[in-house]
Amino acid sequence: GRRSVLYQLDPAQGALICVAAAGETDPRKWIGRTLAVGEGIAGRAVAEGRAVWSSDLLDDCRIRLPEWAVQYAQEEGYRSAVGVPLTAGGMVLGALALGDTTGRVFSEQEVRLLCAFADQASLALENARLYAQEQSARAQAETSRHRFGTLARLAQAITSSLELQEVLDRVASAATDLLSDSSARIWAVEENRLFLRSEAGTHGPS
Repeated sequence: GRRSVLYQLDPAQGALICVAAAGETDPRKWIGRTLAVGEGIAGRAVAEGRAVWSSDLLDDCRIRLPEWAVQYAQEEGYRSAVGVPLTAGGMVLGALALGDTTGRVFSEQEVRLLCAFADQASLALENARLYAQEQSARAQAETSRHRFGTLARLAQAITSSLELQEVLDRVASAATDLLSDSSARIWAVEENRLFLRSEAGTHGPS
């Protein structure tokens, strides 16, 4: 093949996003391009859950292409293509597509080989997804521990001190600690007027 494109499925958008490409011409223009599920050879492969190929994308009534894909096929001349879905654990992760000149017929052996590459890509994407989930869970747990510790220290300070100003100062400081990159002010109502009693953090206009 003369062009290969790897798409990752974004479930929120219901779209396939190109995350990697290779070929004879500059592959960078492909990065970030999107296909709806069912569009293009990759989208058809995902929609049907199997390998799909066409000898001419622009003359195949089964294949619906967005304008940018029609333009690329015309510019590069890679109108023959095969796409296979990327799956892991019963989940669809994306698709791998291979393009070549018009009229190319992909044999069963070639499709099986492409599916083997797709399995490797699926494993890489799944490992990346699991790693991202693990890192997110760790970050959330660390944030929760930090917040709990701050609140615990604040509660101890409030119950151990009878000095109102000290308590107010600690409350303001704790607020900026819990909400990073913030500032806090505590105002008190006295004789129907507001008076600033404590402040902490980096202040902008009040």
